[in-house]
Formats: sequence, C-alpha cells, structure tokens
Amino acid sequence: MERFGTSTRQDIDDKRRNIHADKTQKSNTLSAKLFREYLTSKNREADFESFTTQRLDEALSHFYFDVRKIDGSMYKTSSLESIRHGLNRHLKAPPNNKVFDIIKDAAFQYANMSFDAAKAELKQAGKGNVQHYPIIQESDREKLYKSVYFSTHTPTGLSYKVQYDIRLYCCRRGAENMHTMTKSTFALKTDPDTGMRYIEKILDELTKNHRGNDKETTSGVMPEATGKEKPDFLMLILHFILHFKNFRLWQRPRDCFVDDDNEIWYYNAPVGEKKLKTFMSDLSLSCKLSQKYTNHSIRATGASILSKNKYDAQIMSVTGHKSVQSLSVYQRVDTQEKLEMGQTLGVTMGAVPAGIEALPAPPIRSALPVPPARLVLTENGSMALIEADTPQTLHSDFEGFDLNALLGDFDYNESSINVSNTRQAAGPQLFHKCKVTIIQNLTLNK
Repeated sequence: MERFGTSTRQDIDDKRRNIHADKTQKSNTLSAKLFREYLTSKNREADFESFTTQRLDEALSHFYFDVRKIDGSMYKTSSLESIRHGLNRHLKAPPNNKVFDIIKDAAFQYANMSFDAAKAELKQAGKGNVQHYPIIQESDREKLYKSVYFSTHTPTGLSYKVQYDIRLYCCRRGAENMHTMTKSTFALKTDPDTGMRYIEKILDELTKNHRGNDKETTSGVMPEATGKEKPDFLMLILHFILHFKNFRLWQRPRDCFVDDDNEIWYYNAPVGEKKLKTFMSDLSLSCKLSQKYTNHSIRATGASILSKNKYDAQIMSVTGHKSVQSLSVYQRVDTQEKLEMGQTLGVTMGAVPAGIEALPAPPIRSALPVPPARLVLTENGSMALIEADTPQTLHSDFEGFDLNALLGDFDYNESSINVSNTRQAAGPQLFHKCKVTIIQNLTLNK
C-alpha cells in the first residue's frame, strides 16, 4: 500500500463542497438556478459566474427587486436573504472559486443598497414576518413528563424520555445526526470538584454550524438528578443501554415486554431516520399538546431556558453558535410572560386613587303642568280645538338661588326693562296672515 494518496482536481473540488452541509449545498444550487432563470427571462446572458464585478453588481441590483416565486408572488425577507447568501456561497465554491464577496465587498455597494431597499419594500407588503420554531410551553412540557409516553416502565416510554432529554440537554438541531448515534456516543463521567456524575457526548460530529475547521467539541452535559422527586437520568441512560442487542442507540421498542432487568425490550433493528425526524410532531399529537411542535422546538426551548437564566455567551458552548448575535433568535418571550406583562399594564391603567368617586347624577326636574286645550281660528274661518304644546320651562332651575345677589349689578334707578321681539307666529294662528308683536316686561324691584 502506498504511503500517500492521490487526489485529482475533481476530488479536491468535491471534498471542498462537502465542507457545507447537504441542505446548504442544496440551497446554493437553487439560488444559482433562480438567478440564472431570471437572467434568461430578461434576455441576458445566463452565465453569471463569468461576469465582471461591475456587471454582476448591476445584475444583482435589478434581481433583488424583480425576483418572484413561480406563481408571481413576492418572497419573504428571510427567503430573499437566503437566496443572497446562497449565491455568495455558490460563487465562492468550486469550480467558480471567486475571491470576492457580494455581501461585504465595496464593489457591490449598489447591489447591496438595492437589497436593503427591496427588504424594506417587502416589509411594507407584509412579507417581513419570520416564523420561528415555537418554544414548548411549560404546561405542555409538564404534560409530556406526566404522560404514559414518557413512562420509564415501558420500552416506548423509556426510549422517548431519553431521546427527548438528549435533544433538550444538548440543544440538538432537529434530527441532525440522531440516526448515527451509538452506545459510544456518550460516556459517564464524574466532576472531580463536586463528585457529581454526568453524561457527556464524547464523539465529535459534523453539524451545520461546525464543520471540519472547528477544534472544540460543543455539546451540553446531563447531570444526575439531585431531587428525589425526579428520576435519576443517569440510571435511565444506563438502563436504556443495557436493554440493547444492537450497537445503535435508537432501537425499535417491542410491543410485548416483561418488566425485568434480564428482558430485552427492543428489537434488533434501528429506528428509521424518517421516524426520528417526526419525533416531536408525533409526540405533540399523541399527548394532545396545545400545538404541533417540531424537533427544533426542543432546541429552541433549551436555549431559551438557558437565556432566561442569564447564560448568554455560555449557550454557544451547547448550541454550537459562533456569535452572540446569532443567539438573539432564542431570546424570545413566551405566551405566559406576555400575559404577565399585559396584566401589569392592565393593573396600572385600571388603578384609581382612593377617595375619588363619580359625580352624582343630576336630580330629575319636573316640567310645568300642561295648559288646557284652546280654540283657534283656522285659515278657512272655522274654529278648531288645539292641544297646547308641553312647556319646557323648568321652575326648579332657580331653586336655592338668591335673586338679589344675582341681579345686584343692575342700577337702582332702572325699575323696568322692555324687551321687544317681532317674529312670525308658529303653529296655528290666532290672526290670519298677520304678525304679532310680543312685548315682554321685566320689572326689577330693588
């Protein structure tokens, strides 16, 4: 056997492409295909990989505004960002091997300004909302742990319980590498300072955030339970492993079993990869949770719990994020916290200082008695009996007032005031086709 291997140029390019996760490579391919279809629809050259930076900058500035889905609808802002990053990775990957960056380089300033404007336009059109993976509510988590599906006295319950806890403590991304776990993936260790035992993942793995150039293994640890009210997780792990005939960690549970330490609870067959991908969504339906959660919801739940307990930068050692800014997606407020904030605002708005009461309702004032009916002369010369209108003069308005003080500003020498008012008489007329002048005399005695 030769000491050194032999790699062709194609081998090198393939291995460089494999640095990225499969989903990332697929995203790069779809982004390049979309940009190529756009250029073709505009009767332009589709080989954008050969464009100069100036020409590519011009083409991208129009593309960000004009790109649409197959049905002609607009993309969301998150999708537009994904397309942009996919194009950037595609240009840098083999065989293109571009050294420029369409996101950071000043040569693409015009395209990047257009990208920002296109995002603002999408937000105005209602395309700016991002649907994050929902955090599992505390009531739903309690329902899970109390359900028969997490019972450690059954093969299925034990398998589900251990799988959920591993995903939670390690903040696993979806079903990433779950099907490749074996008995050697985890190890039992003891802290030399405290003497506490814990389970730790000891095998390194390629993930979406951590590829071949990462030197540090990132994962959470699962310490043994300290309270008597909680089952010892270490014992569950050990019990789980001892029931295996197969080296793979996730095995199909038996339908019929005997609760005996010498009884094997699992078939000699691994759980399928598709079954691992639908783990949390199946549990949501089986346990009748408030909503349908996904595997990534477990990761979001673990990271959010750590964030609320003030583990900010330390979370990266568990989740595998490379920057604190990327953790902001997990610094979310759950429904219970929003309800508590709403109640706080409601109490503040509804608070009334002591001693302040509403003004009393005004007293009901009675009108003057209705005058009797009267005879009037109509236009044709006949007499008619007319019911008088109910007067609305309220005598109680002046009750309790001192009229002398009220009219004290009048001159003593003026003993009377004549008010003359000429108007067209309303209602039935006492005199046909004539005007009546009413002189009202107000006499002031002082």
